[in-house]
Amino acid sequence: MSEHKEVLDTWYRRVWEKEDASAIDEMYLLDPEIMPIGMQKPFDIEQFKEFHTRICEQLKEIDVRIDKTVVEGDWLTALCSV
Repeated sequence: MSEHKEVLDTWYRRVWEKEDASAIDEMYLLDPEIMPIGMQKPFDIEQFKEFHTRICEQLKEIDVRIDKTVVEGDWLTALCSV
């Protein structure tokens, strides 16, 4: 598994499956070129933590499967099933 894929896998496991909010502080990197779907501007870390809390309150036993990834240079894109 590439380093990029390992980071992505760690993010999904810790942040979503284990609901580990401390992983957000450790791993969150705001990239102004990345815009969440339907948003006018990127989430800052505090907005993301609030989003995370609300999702985890609504959904239990979140399971993320990384179906396909494409790595090009420093970029990684992934198709995931949740």
